[in-house]
Amino acid sequence: MRRRLLFIVALVCGLAAAAGVYFYLDRMEETYRRTGDFESVVVAREPIPVRTPIKREALAYRKVPAAYIHPDAYRKIEDVAGKASTAAILPGEQILKSRTAAVGEASEDLALALNPGERAVSVAVNEVSGVSGLLKVGDRVDVAVTFDLEAGETSNSYTSTVIQNVRVLAAKRTSASGGQREGNKAQTVILGVTPAQAQHLVLGSERGTIRMLLRSPADSEVLSIPSARKDHLLR
Repeated sequence: MRRRLLFIVALVCGLAAAAGVYFYLDRMEETYRRTGDFESVVVAREPIPVRTPIKREALAYRKVPAAYIHPDAYRKIEDVAGKASTAAILPGEQILKSRTAAVGEASEDLALALNPGERAVSVAVNEVSGVSGLLKVGDRVDVAVTFDLEAGETSNSYTSTVIQNVRVLAAKRTSASGGQREGNKAQTVILGVTPAQAQHLVLGSERGTIRMLLRSPADSEVLSIPSARKDHLLR
């Protein structure tokens, strides 16, 4: 009986001590919140996998001491929602600008540079067909294809502009092998196109000769251009 009584007394004392510590810390936290320098920051409400569109419902605000806010952290949810994660983000973690990217903006991660509905397709060009190797990420180009077409006993050569106003996502130069001239250096250009445009581009590069046509940044007009024929050159 005495042992049970001691156990009950010890239990009550332990609970009282725990409650006292809890209320003390709660009061300390409240005092710190009133007198401390707290600011709102955007954090992850749930795990956000890498290369994933960030939804508004996956975000929340949290009050954090100003001294512990990362200088690269977002302060407004609307500035984050709709972007894509470039790294995995854990629940409660501050959302950093360096770990997000706008969908469709130039990025080291090629998939994040694509807009919804776009496909990335690579095309091999040389110094002439690739605008002297001067294409840069973000440029916009048209693509013309020259091919031969036979109809019965007659044949003709055609040049047709098959794609207009598409983005250059990447442009990589390949060193020429020994003995090759500077003008023959190969280059791979990656374009952001629709699935239908990708088919025209692949067919043109496989069965004809393609040439990139660089556009002015101020020109986005898509023109109706008839194909040119070899006999058009004869006047």
